[in-house]
Amino acid sequence: MSKIINRSVLIAGDRRTIGGIVVTVIEYNATNKISRCTTAGTPPASEVGFALLAEARDTTNKKLYKNTGSVTSSTWTEFATGDTGATGAGGATGSTGATGAAGATGAGSTGATGATGATGATGPMDVEVVELAFSGAAMVAASGACTSGSVPVGFYASAVTGEPANAHMVLAVSGTTLTGTLTDAPGTGDAITYKVNLKLA
Repeated sequence: MSKIINRSVLIAGDRRTIGGIVVTVIEYNATNKISRCTTAGTPPASEVGFALLAEARDTTNKKLYKNTGSVTSSTWTEFATGDTGATGAGGATGSTGATGAAGATGAGSTGATGATGATGATGPMDVEVVELAFSGAAMVAASGACTSGSVPVGFYASAVTGEPANAHMVLAVSGTTLTGTLTDAPGTGDAITYKVNLKLA
């Protein structure tokens, strides 16, 4: 069973199978409903336990969803990509030519075709994951590369060796580097790896 790492927020890294889909919990809300998670496939529909507007990242199909149903029956809606550009205005109709003296009809000029509207940009994915590994009796800090300006929103233990010390972790982003600092090193022969979720600026 995973150890509780940070007692000030409800964060978990346990895996659960819901509706036949493997769900890895990233964060619970104050009422113990899942508010952020990853899924190995499309998130399970019509299930209990997901917060309203909970976010689920499908790591198999690389898609991001939100729960637009309820806490008792989940309905997953994929986040939309960028809007399609507006259609260009139609060209004006040319004026009718005047009647000639000998009865010939003047030909009016044809109106120009309106320009095609530009295609909307694709909406960005707003989360990245950075792995921090700690081991031994002296290692209390670890770093990993991240996007400049990203903000940590949660973390969980993804791998444990032995019986590492129960410790709090402080996260800080400087430029393109994420640094995690533990209050206690794991211990001799022990190791622990965390996956940190960061929201992109």
